[in-house]
Amino acid sequence: MALASTAALSNEEALYIQAAPLGEARYKAIVDAFAIAVANEVGHP
Repeated sequence: MALASTAALSNEEALYIQAAPLGEARYKAIVDAFAIAVANEVGHP
């Protein structure tokens, strides 16, 4: 579930970068923050 959600968000990021390239750094920061949060959740029993 974590990988699928991160992959979907990454695909969404790519679409937004094409549509509005000036927001690229923000989109990447959002996806990175999500991936880190999800990884932390997966790491906890």
